[in-house]
Amino acid sequence: MPTYSTEFVEALIPGIYEFWNVGAQMIDSKIPQIFNVRETTRAWEEVVAVGGYDPSSFTQYRDTGRVGRLDNRKGYTKRFTPDEYTADIVIERKLVDDGGLTEMAFAPAEEAGTAFARLKELMAVNLFNNAHRAGTYALPDGKALLASDHPLGPSNAGVTHGNLDTGALTKARLRNARQKMMRFVDDRGQLDPAIGRTILVPPELAETAMQLAMSRVEVGATNDAESPESMMNYNVIVWPYLDDTSTSGQRWFLIDAVKARRVALFINRIQPQIRFEPSKSNQVQLVYSAYARFDLGFADWRWIYGSSA
Repeated sequence: MPTYSTEFVEALIPGIYEFWNVGAQMIDSKIPQIFNVRETTRAWEEVVAVGGYDPSSFTQYRDTGRVGRLDNRKGYTKRFTPDEYTADIVIERKLVDDGGLTEMAFAPAEEAGTAFARLKELMAVNLFNNAHRAGTYALPDGKALLASDHPLGPSNAGVTHGNLDTGALTKARLRNARQKMMRFVDDRGQLDPAIGRTILVPPELAETAMQLAMSRVEVGATNDAESPESMMNYNVIVWPYLDDTSTSGQRWFLIDAVKARRVALFINRIQPQIRFEPSKSNQVQLVYSAYARFDLGFADWRWIYGSSA
């Protein structure tokens, strides 16, 4: 068995990255469709909610001759602190010796890329599978992502608003969710509509969601009336990692994808880095260490309505 030089084992790293990326692409990630994926160079990032402005400030000059002042009230703060994720990739030396730099030699790197991509997907979907459990994941207001009693804001905590449904996905519940989102309010109680056009479901509800979103004819109509849902331009996301049922029967979500970009964040601090670990390697194995840092979560709830309880 030959003795590999440092230059040789380091030269394998570009190939490891290549196969890592191939493996990562095996996971059809839904994260970019739901989260705003950002890069950061800081140890943490904070999102501070800005309260709604009173629009009457703009008419004060017309009515009184005095220029109005937009009174900004600070909302809840969400801090994102990227955690460290690391694991070793073990390449068998005999595969390199016997077959050279073939796919078989790099297979562990490909599988590692798949595993890391799956980890991110599982962490992201866990926030939705537990969207009704504040004890598992709480928003800055102390409530679960889906709750019936979200406080409007730190300065108006005594008034609450809800975004939780407790039933199966039906035409009536989808319409109710869309209408409820259009009645969302800001921290002052002012109308702050969310336009729910993205339906997020597990595979078991894919056909139901697509039928509701795309059917041209109103279900149950006797005069071929066109379905209002078909005019909403819904986008259906089917997430395989999403649990198919909840205690109420089904787990589904209606999302305002535009508002989600502001408050549903996936923060990358360090993209996956791979380096050779001579101290962990031996006569029969070459060990490479993969390392990354990221965090994800939600700063507010006014972009989603659904059933998860």
